[in-house]
Amino acid sequence: MVKRITALFLALILAGCTSASIPENPAETGSTETPAASPSSNPSSGLKEDVPITDSTEMVDYSNPDNWCMFGTGSEDAPADAFMIPATVYASPVGNIELNPETIRREQAMDNRMAGMVTDSCRIYSPAYRQTTLLVYTDANYIKYHDYAYQDVRNAFRYYLEHVHEAGRPLVLFSYSQGAEMQVELAREFFAPDTEEADLLRKDLVAIYNIGWGTEKAFFAEYPNLKPAERADDTGVLISFDCETPEVDDSIILRKGTEYISINPINWKTDSTRADASENLGAVLTNAKGEIKFEQAAFCGAYLDDTERHALKVDDLNYSDYANQISILPEGSYHSYDITFFYRNLQENVNTRVNAWLASHGAS
Repeated sequence: MVKRITALFLALILAGCTSASIPENPAETGSTETPAASPSSNPSSGLKEDVPITDSTEMVDYSNPDNWCMFGTGSEDAPADAFMIPATVYASPVGNIELNPETIRREQAMDNRMAGMVTDSCRIYSPAYRQTTLLVYTDANYIKYHDYAYQDVRNAFRYYLEHVHEAGRPLVLFSYSQGAEMQVELAREFFAPDTEEADLLRKDLVAIYNIGWGTEKAFFAEYPNLKPAERADDTGVLISFDCETPEVDDSIILRKGTEYISINPINWKTDSTRADASENLGAVLTNAKGEIKFEQAAFCGAYLDDTERHALKVDDLNYSDYANQISILPEGSYHSYDITFFYRNLQENVNTRVNAWLASHGAS
């Protein structure tokens, strides 16, 4: 089978869906499309541009269901909840996106591409938020825009905790790229403190999946109540990785000279033991409705490099088939594929960790 994922994948996570015809509720809209035997070209080649920008001081009303991309999506019998934060869907101009029906649909489409990894065991709660555009990451006012986006995420999570979450019910945080960046802040504010409230939340925590983002070793030293994942079934832990070719030695996600803690999503090891492609349960391409368009097991192997960056290195693909087209990332970055390449392993791992949490708490 052809091992080629074309530009169709570039829009998978960072780009969302650049079509003007995203359904109003893509998660509920059927399709007659069938999975492709192999990926095919797609005119989508990057993030959508020219989104309306806002600096409104009005708070987003998270009691309004229209301000959520997903609210309880999944089986009523699911034993756990998942809080998911959409990744970047717009490139420019610099600023925070305005929330309107179109931008919310695009964030919703982003969630649909990821939801299949958690819906086996979780109900999903995912807020729409005034996320930053891609160009913010190279702007001098990055912190201002980042904090503006995070206030929405914080308020949505508070709403979830106050109106949805049940004490003693397992909770997964599962996000990618900008969403994972927001999750680091949630971990710092809600799970790390030495307070009764944070202690109760830590007891319910299955794992925080910070995919496509780096978690520094210093973070865990500063917040000792938070622990990095060390194997496939530990709970109450943070999971981080970002993938690239062996030649890359620096990026805005994993900076040269900074020590990160990562885990390999194929073999769930934290050392440089290489996971062979035969251990990869499947790369998966989904469309904006969450429907599988391509799947291939044994797609690629990977290992963590032994430098302080601990980047996830993919060394058995032809990079020209997956060349980075994200302007702020280096040649050799596979950031757009952090979920795509390891989809089935991540899906299995969410189930493994939820079941481990349930077993450790005497639940079935």
